[in-house]
Amino acid sequence: MRTSDTNVSEGAEFTNNLLVAKFAPCQNGKNGIMKIKTSCKAGFTLVEIMIVVAIIGLLAGMAVYNYYSARSQAQMNTCINNLRQINGAKQQWAMEQGKMISDTPFDSDIQPYLGHGANGSLTSVVCPLNPTGGFDGSYTIGSMGIPPQCNVGGVGGTKYDANYPHVLN
Repeated sequence: MRTSDTNVSEGAEFTNNLLVAKFAPCQNGKNGIMKIKTSCKAGFTLVEIMIVVAIIGLLAGMAVYNYYSARSQAQMNTCINNLRQINGAKQQWAMEQGKMISDTPFDSDIQPYLGHGANGSLTSVVCPLNPTGGFDGSYTIGSMGIPPQCNVGGVGGTKYDANYPHVLN
């Protein structure tokens, strides 16, 4: 009971006297095989770009934190090494001069023992947190029975801040 095949379009057929469309998105006219459409768009989606930017931001944040943490640790280590040098210079001065534990050396007394010789200067022996303060502004030598102490303190928020200055243990 089919009417005429001449008026039927290529993508339709008759079933039970009803015109039914074939559900093939794209057909090759020769052999009836479905074409697979592939997207050839090049580039990234906005979500992908936002994820990459977020990851880079997290990595940068961690790197900046680690940089400042390493910098403050290096400054503290430099200061403590200066305190060790001052303490060693005090001990050498006391042994060579025959001093007692209650004696207190002056800056000029320990200057030759800090590796600068008799003509050296104490300008290079300063706390890195106060480079313009000079030796006297950075360190207290103290008597022979007391270890030298940093007057500057350290990085705020750590145990080496102004309430707990750098101390030689």
